[in-house]
Amino acid sequence: MYAIRCPKCQKVLKLKAPVRQAKVRCSGCRAVFSGSSFVLSEGSPLPQHSTASSQAPRPARQQHDAGQMAHAPGPKKPASWPIIVVAIGLLGTFAGLAAAWYFQKHPHVVEYDDYGQVVFRGRVTRSQYNEIQARNKQRKEAREKGLPAPAGKRNVVAIGASAKPAPPPVRAPAAAKPPKALSIKRSIPLRVQHDPKLTVVGPNPVESEVPGHGSLVGKVRNGYDAVLESLEIEVLLLDATGRRFYCGRTVVRWVPPFASVPFSMDYSGISTGRIHKVVSAAVGTRAAPDVVCWSIPEAHCRHEFDSTTGTVTVCGKTKNTSGHNLRDVKIYCDFLTDQGIYLVTATGSLDEYTSIKAGGSELFTVTFKPLTAGILPQVVSRLVVRLVGRKDKRF
Repeated sequence: MYAIRCPKCQKVLKLKAPVRQAKVRCSGCRAVFSGSSFVLSEGSPLPQHSTASSQAPRPARQQHDAGQMAHAPGPKKPASWPIIVVAIGLLGTFAGLAAAWYFQKHPHVVEYDDYGQVVFRGRVTRSQYNEIQARNKQRKEAREKGLPAPAGKRNVVAIGASAKPAPPPVRAPAAAKPPKALSIKRSIPLRVQHDPKLTVVGPNPVESEVPGHGSLVGKVRNGYDAVLESLEIEVLLLDATGRRFYCGRTVVRWVPPFASVPFSMDYSGISTGRIHKVVSAAVGTRAAPDVVCWSIPEAHCRHEFDSTTGTVTVCGKTKNTSGHNLRDVKIYCDFLTDQGIYLVTATGSLDEYTSIKAGGSELFTVTFKPLTAGILPQVVSRLVVRLVGRKDKRF
């Protein structure tokens, strides 16, 4: 027989097995203590404990065995999730206020040069924003009046102490005065101010089967070492008396540097024998500096028509020779007739990813349903394919 004495009420508790430095709950005072048991010989009386302790009423809750070992319940820890939620809310509020303050102090602005081309796009300080807006207004008024644009101080691209002046924009040289032989052009102003860096070849009239109807087909060459996001072309047709009897405009998207792309515009009610002189002009808008674009040769592409689905599929392979990793890659495909008449532009993507590594090759696919656009699949003969992507600065 084994026993242990409660140090609080001096009650001797019987145990079935010996314990050593174990936690035991007293059946009398319900106190929890640590101790070791001792041997209680048979026949010997139990040691007496204090009368106050023996007469103390037991609690009404369920009694446990005197020798049962128990662990004292520790204090409850306060919940920490409310503090975390409040901290996250405060951080979010502070970040939102900081972002609002930054966007208010650094508005977004676009600056145009003397020819209406975008030379800068980004966020600047409030004072720089006012200067750029004033220069844009002066240059716009000068272009409308035909006066030389005022020279202004270039804006700053970077913000802060490490700001550096922006690189000089690609500017076209001043247009030379027209010779006397073209004095008729002064009485027929072009809405598009021609950029000498952009060369327009043609356009030449191509008659259709319907008399008096046809298309003007030509090419335009980008003379800049930069990607043009859009290129607007205007064509005037003059008769023998110098009078204008036709004015057409069209827009070409995504022109690679030093590349030529075809264009066409339809006309009606015009006899080709009446055309005496063709006057053309072109102006382009530069893309963002991180945009990369190149032409994919038609020999590297193949197209086929599926009569069951009415879909024209263009597929091929291209290699990234730009020296940069590209993201958000898209494929633009212009469908032309055998005479070079523009039909429609379709957009595609790479087969597996939307990015392409420097020096890597990827397959691409462009699908288009010509019947939905009122185009017969048999007239699609030529393709002009271009790849457009952005430099991936994460790698």
